[in-house]
Amino acid sequence: MKTVDLMYQTMLAELAQRTMDAAWTADFPSEGRFITMEVKGKRYWYFDMPDGSGGKKRRYVGPADDRRSRSASRTLSATRTVCATAGAWSRA
Repeated sequence: MKTVDLMYQTMLAELAQRTMDAAWTADFPSEGRFITMEVKGKRYWYFDMPDGSGGKKRRYVGPADDRRSRSASRTLSATRTVCATAGAWSRA
């Protein structure tokens, strides 16, 4: 079987990462925030987005004990920290 050159493997990996990053930004913009709520004795993650008229639009993310739901919340928090740090560096 023929192997794919490392350059092409790297380009494909970069393209895949950029695609996932764009999808993440579209699903969970930095203006929003993750919250947990209890419904009928169980905790769930929701994503709140400002609607532009002083209210908010709430979207269900998943159960609070779900690994993917927790990961989404942590990722947004980490992204905000990195962006805030980068902004502080650029102003220095």
